[in-house]
Amino acid sequence: MPVNTNVLGIGARVQAAATTDGRSRGGTPRKGTPLRLAVLATIIEKPGWRYDISTRFNRRFGASLRKSDRRIYQVVEALLADGLIEVVQHAPLLHYAATELGREAHRVWLSQALTDDTERTASQVGILAASLTDQQSALALLDEYERLVIAEMAELRPLTTSVQAELLVRMHRMVGEAQLRWVEYARQRLSAEQ
Repeated sequence: MPVNTNVLGIGARVQAAATTDGRSRGGTPRKGTPLRLAVLATIIEKPGWRYDISTRFNRRFGASLRKSDRRIYQVVEALLADGLIEVVQHAPLLHYAATELGREAHRVWLSQALTDDTERTASQVGILAASLTDQQSALALLDEYERLVIAEMAELRPLTTSVQAELLVRMHRMVGEAQLRWVEYARQRLSAEQ
């Protein structure tokens, strides 16, 4: 199920944020990378100051995306510059929260990760990030992920009659089957939490 980018009436701005992720200070585009997705998800889950965000990020995503506090702080500053988060408290420490545009961009990035990332690493991080804040969105993304895996499996055919080609196709089919089992497991776990 595709994500509706006009849900909050800011579809055009989100589309720009989703495709270029805003512009860096030098004017070059930034994308919705797994790191940016996960940091933004951490802030959507609970606003906080930079060290708190970094600590929660590493606790939640450290196994696959361990980053230094400095790198997390850089991402926080980039998200702020792009208007995806804002300062909501100044004293004693700056506290950051997601903006409406940030929440919508996060949803769009997750949807794009499913269609753009053939290796699925970003997609899986995205699905986990979505589950932090919105189980219904996570379930919808699981449905889309499942649809994409099934479509890819349906297109698997050896390019030649060699044993190597057959083994390659079989490997991809087995990976797809494992992904579908993971989708079912994730769906059950998320449904149990509701």
